[in-house]
Amino acid sequence: MERRQFIAGAATAVTVSLAGCGILGGGPAGTAKEYLNALAAGNADKQDELTHDDAAAPTDSEEEFDLKINDVSKLSAEEVADELDIDEDELEDEADDTADEADADDWAYVSYDIETEDGGEQEGLMFLVKDDGWLVYSIF
Repeated sequence: MERRQFIAGAATAVTVSLAGCGILGGGPAGTAKEYLNALAAGNADKQDELTHDDAAAPTDSEEEFDLKINDVSKLSAEEVADELDIDEDELEDEADDTADEADADDWAYVSYDIETEDGGEQEGLMFLVKDDGWLVYSIF
């Protein structure tokens, strides 16, 4: 193998590894943002790819619309419990149960803030689970 090919392959492997760890904008917030972009583009195949098989999240929208993503951020269980006005331990137990049912290794909550083409704003939460990668499980 030539040195140049080795360096290119190693750089690609490092980039993929870093993206999977969330260092290059991946992780649950990166997946949520990618899902919102696929939703705006009407790319149902990409939505489906980013959604867990048992998910309650929509994956069949082929309608395109203008969407501006203002913010997508991973939240702690404490932040979500405060926002939903529920007990943090109860939230974590429910998230653990859902992740177990989904055969997932981890879970995360992500908040999003978007503007629609008519100027309306929408804020919400996404629940994501991690198996081989992060997948959207539900949106509320």
